[in-house]
Amino acid sequence: LAELPPAEPPSEPHALSPLYTAEYAVLRAIQKTIPLFTTPALAIHYCVSEEVLTLVLAASVWVVSLPSGASLVAFVTFNNLANGIVKWAVQRPRPPWHTSQRVRNVRSAWEKDLSFPSGHTQFFSGLLVCAATLAHPDGSWLGVALVGGLLAGLSRNYLGVHFASDTLCGLLLGAGADHRRASGSSDLSTSRAHLQRTEAVLGAREGASHRAEDGHE
Repeated sequence: LAELPPAEPPSEPHALSPLYTAEYAVLRAIQKTIPLFTTPALAIHYCVSEEVLTLVLAASVWVVSLPSGASLVAFVTFNNLANGIVKWAVQRPRPPWHTSQRVRNVRSAWEKDLSFPSGHTQFFSGLLVCAATLAHPDGSWLGVALVGGLLAGLSRNYLGVHFASDTLCGLLLGAGADHRRASGSSDLSTSRAHLQRTEAVLGAREGASHRAEDGHE
């Protein structure tokens, strides 16, 4: 029998640019330095999805109020559209797509779309910031919302499905866009409330004036 040729050694991963080399180093550091993060990261991975949050947003219209629920739906829809446009404009592959040897893909969490910016981070941070701004226009809950968005971003890095720059930009886009839109909505609601109070005061004064005139007659 003819001898089989010796097997070739496995090829080394292709060389990466300094940017991607640094990005993979950050991901490995996050995976090593954040213990016991697998369960929360997987919960965010599966729960912060269009299928789940669509039901939550629909319920908010009935449970909270129609204006607030409709605002959340509008803001999240705008955020999701913006995320898709940027992803297809940048066309950045996800970390495991380069090679699985550079970063650990925790529990085989997988995404089929592009990487930049992180949709989960942008979606979750935008939703939290929008809700916090609508509920507390004075900004007292804005810090809590930003911490929630940051944790969502770290969970995506921990699972190995996004680079750190993906999640950072997703956080900035989601929180920035929804805070500005929600602030405008809150200002509009406040203006309407002031107008209604002013109309009520003027109406009361006009009624008192009419009663006084009737008394003189």
